[in-house]
Amino acid sequence: MTETQKIDGQKEALEIVTDNSFQRQNIVEETSEILEGIWNAVTVNRPDTDILYYDLGDLDIFTEDKITGVLYGYDFRHNLVDLQQLEEDRRNIQRTDREHSIFAFKDSRPYLEITGGDFTKMSYQSYEKSLTVPDEAKIYHIDQNGNRDAQINPNTGMAFVEEEITGKIYVWPVTVVTDDLGCKIGMDKIATFRIATIGEYQSNELKGES
Repeated sequence: MTETQKIDGQKEALEIVTDNSFQRQNIVEETSEILEGIWNAVTVNRPDTDILYYDLGDLDIFTEDKITGVLYGYDFRHNLVDLQQLEEDRRNIQRTDREHSIFAFKDSRPYLEITGGDFTKMSYQSYEKSLTVPDEAKIYHIDQNGNRDAQINPNTGMAFVEEEITGKIYVWPVTVVTDDLGCKIGMDKIATFRIATIGEYQSNELKGES
C-alpha cells in the first residue's frame, strides 16, 4: 500500500548550483556543510510512499451455530462469546478495566481487537479481506505480546494512530522488502527519528512516526 503523490504532497526546498556540482537540500533540514554557489527556492514533489498495513485475509473472527443460529465472536483466549449477549452487556454494564471487545485470530494468535459499536452489526468479508463495523467502532492490531500497537482501517488494513485533540492521522512509512523475483516478502519501518509527514506543510496532512 502506498500514499500516492498528489498536489498536496509538496514542500519547499533549496537547490544550489556550484561550478562543479548540483545539490538539493530541504529548507527544514539542518545542513552539515555550507556550500558557495547560487541558491534557488523550488517546490519538490515527494515520491509515492509505502506505508505500514496489516493483511486482513484468513481471519478467524465470527462463527455461527448451525442449529441455533446464534452468532459468536471470540475473547482474548479464543473462548466463544455470544455477540447478542456481549452487546447487551456493553450497553448496560460499565466496565472499569477494559472496554467490551472481541478478537480476530490469525495463525492461532490474537491479531485484531474490536471495541465500540454494535457487535451484532459487524461482519467479515473474507473474499474482500475487509471488515464491516459501525462508525463508532475501533479496530486495533495486537502485537506478539498481546498489546495494542496501532489502529486499523477496516477496509484496507492500514495502520494508523489518531491524535485525540486534533484528529490528525499518523501512519508509518516503510521500506518494502522483496526477493530476487521482485515479490514482496516483508516490510521494515523506516527509522527517521522524527515524525514523518505526508503532505507536509499543508492542511489535512497525513503523518506518521517511526
